[in-house]
Amino acid sequence: MKKIVLLFLSVMMAFCLCACSGKGVSAGKAKKIVDDTSVMAMSFTCPDAYESVERYSELDKTGKLIEKDITYNLPEGKILGYAYSSSVDVVSLMDLSSLESLEQGGQTCYFYPYGDDTYVFVPVGEDLYAIDYTGDIEELKEIVKSISFTNAQDTITDDTELGDISFTFEDEDKVYAHAVRVLENKAGEIERKSVQYYFGEDDSNQEYRIFFSLHKNAKIEDLTDPDRTYEERTINGTTYTAHISDNYDKPYNYYTQHGNDVYQIVNNGTGGWFVDRSEESFEALEAILNTVSFR
Repeated sequence: MKKIVLLFLSVMMAFCLCACSGKGVSAGKAKKIVDDTSVMAMSFTCPDAYESVERYSELDKTGKLIEKDITYNLPEGKILGYAYSSSVDVVSLMDLSSLESLEQGGQTCYFYPYGDDTYVFVPVGEDLYAIDYTGDIEELKEIVKSISFTNAQDTITDDTELGDISFTFEDEDKVYAHAVRVLENKAGEIERKSVQYYFGEDDSNQEYRIFFSLHKNAKIEDLTDPDRTYEERTINGTTYTAHISDNYDKPYNYYTQHGNDVYQIVNNGTGGWFVDRSEESFEALEAILNTVSFR
C-alpha cells in the first residue's frame, strides 16, 4: 500500500493519505504467513508458484489496524500484493470513471496500469483495498476472479516480539503507531522480521521513527555495504557495527551479531520524500541502545 500511496503522489499534484484508526483489531498470529489469505474483508488465493511471502501490518496505539499487506515474491522478480488501508477516500483522489473496471465479489474493481505494474483499486465503504501485480491487465483479471469479500472486522497481524532482544523506550507515551513486517520463505521459515515504532502525535506531526530488524541465519558482512564506512562501538555491553555517514556526526544504523542471527537498530528519522534525522531522534536512539539486552 505504501507503493500505491507513492503512485497516487506521482499521479496527483497533492495527496494526503488519511489513514486514521481502522475498524479492525488484531486477531492474533497465524502459524505460517502463507496460510493467511485475507486482508480484513478481502480474501484471495495464494499463487501456486512463489519464492517467499511477506506480511505487513500497521496499527495505531490502541491496537486498531491502519494497514495490512500480503505480498508474494514470484519467479523472475515479479510480485503480487494484496492490501487494505482504512479511511481512504479514493474517489476524491482520482477519477475512477475513466478506468477499466469489472465486478467481483459484489464490489467494483478498477484497473490502473502504471509502468511494469498493474494496480487494482477496490473502494469499500470508507476503506480501500488494492492489488499490485507485475504483469498486464489480462493476467490480473484472472487473478481478480479469485477474490471475495466478507463483513470481517478483524484480521491476522504479527506481534512485536523480535527473538532474543529486549529494550525499553523512555518516551513510550509518544509512540502513536507501530508497523511489523515478516518475510517467510517457501519452506515456511521466517527469514526476516522487523518492527518500526512511530513517535509523535500522528503522521502529520511525526517526530521520528525507530526501526528494529531480526535477520535470521545471517552475518553482519552479508548485510553491510562494502562502499560504506563502519566502526565498532560497544554500548551497554553489546558490540555493534555502526554505519558512519558523511551526513551526520554520529551513526544512525547499528548491527550486532547474536548467535546465528543479526539484529539491526536504525534511527529512521521522519518519513516522506526525504528522511530527516533530528538531534532528538539521535538522542532517542542512544537512550534505547543503552537499554538493549539479549536473552
